[in-house]
Amino acid sequence: MSHLCHTALLKMTNQYGATIIFPSQKNCSETSLINRFLAVCDETNPDNLNIMGREIENEVKMRFLNIGEQILSRLNIPKPEGYDQQIDKYWSIFWLFESFDEGAYKAAYHNIENRFGAIKNVRNFDQLEQSPCRRCAITGEHTVLFYRQGNKRAFVPDYAVALPDTVPKKYMESAEMLGAIAFVKRCAEVCYQEKTGYKHNFPSTAEIALMPLLEKYKNELPSLDHDPELIFDWKNGRPKPKNVTAEEWRQAKKTFAFFKGKEEDLTAYYALIHFDGDNMGKWLGGDYLAIDESLEQFQQGLSNQLVDFAKDASTQILCLPRGITVYAGGDDFLGFISLKDLFKVMNELRARFDKIDLHHFIEKKPTFSAGVVIAHYKAPLGEVLNWARRMEREAKNLGDEKNAFALASISTGSFSITFWSRWARRMGFLPEKMLAIYVT
Repeated sequence: MSHLCHTALLKMTNQYGATIIFPSQKNCSETSLINRFLAVCDETNPDNLNIMGREIENEVKMRFLNIGEQILSRLNIPKPEGYDQQIDKYWSIFWLFESFDEGAYKAAYHNIENRFGAIKNVRNFDQLEQSPCRRCAITGEHTVLFYRQGNKRAFVPDYAVALPDTVPKKYMESAEMLGAIAFVKRCAEVCYQEKTGYKHNFPSTAEIALMPLLEKYKNELPSLDHDPELIFDWKNGRPKPKNVTAEEWRQAKKTFAFFKGKEEDLTAYYALIHFDGDNMGKWLGGDYLAIDESLEQFQQGLSNQLVDFAKDASTQILCLPRGITVYAGGDDFLGFISLKDLFKVMNELRARFDKIDLHHFIEKKPTFSAGVVIAHYKAPLGEVLNWARRMEREAKNLGDEKNAFALASISTGSFSITFWSRWARRMGFLPEKMLAIYVT
């Protein structure tokens, strides 16, 4: 999403000479952009504006199509029937223009926001015509077009492509069957790595849970040439998984024995944090400004500050070995954290957000509300993400001023709300408001 938004921004600035109001392009990473932008351009002719909007929309769609074509080519996979249709009909892209006179920027901004919301509420879409076949395991709506060789099941269409063993398992497991959209997203690194240096080194949830110990003993551990989840398999007395080699299994046993010898507690839990800024619609709309004429400069200043925060948050606060940032798009943030560092990271994120300085425009400071989930590494990630979003909504409902966090513990153990509350205070995390939910 960030890459495609960057594609649209480049088209807007390089071809049409527009000024981007937000998101700020100052120190902006192509991998951390929000999926919308506001720009000011000199063009006022309706026909030319219509052409401009269509060309930017087509640029994004063509870029995604291009990514898919490169993936198929580099993995040496033929394009199955129905592939182009799924890709072409996937994206919903909305855009509009609002003309304004000098000094009327604020009114124009409110008009365009209201119209934009109305457009998104009444969505036009093309019906995706598909035969009654097995659907994608991820999207649930697209016909299966890719499956593992030798694992074809009933109702998979004859034109679906069997992936050879040369395609890494991390792109698609043996039992999975995917449509075009899910497959392209899953394999995106094949295209990105060469262009942006992006590498698929994202740690597993088991590794995040073990991260403090892996860092503590990084110079002493016998080997890390195995999935950290295997350490928990040894701890819990599970048999060797079928897709694990004998050597990997032996190395995991050595690592487990090492930790056992150090009498270390191998926690199987990690944390996921999701937050965004409070009342950002009001902030961007200038509701807290006394001078209407300063809104455009204020939006640019706020956007610059949010980009600086996002950069610091992902590179200095939530980074290895504490955890890893998934997405930092200014006031919108998602990341995995080890339990040992959870409240330290939350404190530092909050302290850094408090440094956003808009005193040239207003004394009031923006705040954020966060949802935090503590979960077992084997908990379905979709459920964990749903709980993180739910807790973020709960945090925003704790009061009119928001500025809070809500925490859920998804556990089968003996953790409790009181435990997490006391731990938060012992670790020095003193929120304005806190809500905790215990889920079994």
